[in-house]
Amino acid sequence: MENDFNLIFKKQQNTTIKNKPLNQLKETKLKTSTAVKKEIKLININDILIQIENDNKIIESHNIISNKIDNLHIQLENYKNELSLLTTNDEYKYDPKCKYCCKRPWVCRINELQLNIEKINEDLIQQYSLIEVEDLNDLIETNEKNKIIKKSQEIFKFSNDNPLIHFARYSNYSGSNPDLAPHVDSFLEYPTYTFSIQLKTTKPEWIIRVDDHSFKLKENSCISFSGTHQIHSRDPIQFSDEDYCDIIVCQFTDNSYSSIKNDVSHQEIINNKFNIHRQKYRK
Repeated sequence: MENDFNLIFKKQQNTTIKNKPLNQLKETKLKTSTAVKKEIKLININDILIQIENDNKIIESHNIISNKIDNLHIQLENYKNELSLLTTNDEYKYDPKCKYCCKRPWVCRINELQLNIEKINEDLIQQYSLIEVEDLNDLIETNEKNKIIKKSQEIFKFSNDNPLIHFARYSNYSGSNPDLAPHVDSFLEYPTYTFSIQLKTTKPEWIIRVDDHSFKLKENSCISFSGTHQIHSRDPIQFSDEDYCDIIVCQFTDNSYSSIKNDVSHQEIINNKFNIHRQKYRK
């Protein structure tokens, strides 16, 4: 099973992709205008309009928050640069215990900048807390799912209409520095393909590693691999409180693999690969 899957996956990775419309017409058995008319009558336009309105509200809210976060990052960077100039220049050195020194204009400015930076960090925490990850996942599920399915079928040439799709954000606001240790998606029962789509990030240099290959993803780019058969990780990197990395993860199981489970022999192979990978990249 392991060898067969690896051979098929390797062939699919080398597939030449041809451009196709994202929204292709579905196959239908409706052969008469009367049948088509009956099918159209089953569509509830009001439900669609309500869904569009709700989706637009989610998008608008997210865009407002995202723009605020971007502007706060710009302000924060400007304040930090100015503070660095004042605190690293010998001309602006002073004795903090001297009350006369503390009244000098540049000292007052240093204090003001420190307060501004502290305030912006607080504002960033507050704005990040407003991002509704569950709403975004629902939005992805209802509006982007078909596009992702079509693109995956173009690349992998398989059949699956029900992938696992979710949005994730890496940042210090999770409570610790982000770390994606070497792993496979062992919670998945069957051989699975993965799309990892890079959205906005302040860490474009954060390397994603798949087996012995490393990649730096640009925004709106994607890497595809087998989440159940290839060890994947992110190299250790330090995040500041202002850093973040947004991604969409899509996991697909080809319907033809529905009878093939990731059994004990598969786990033994993965354990061996895992140990080699960890020795190389996580000493």
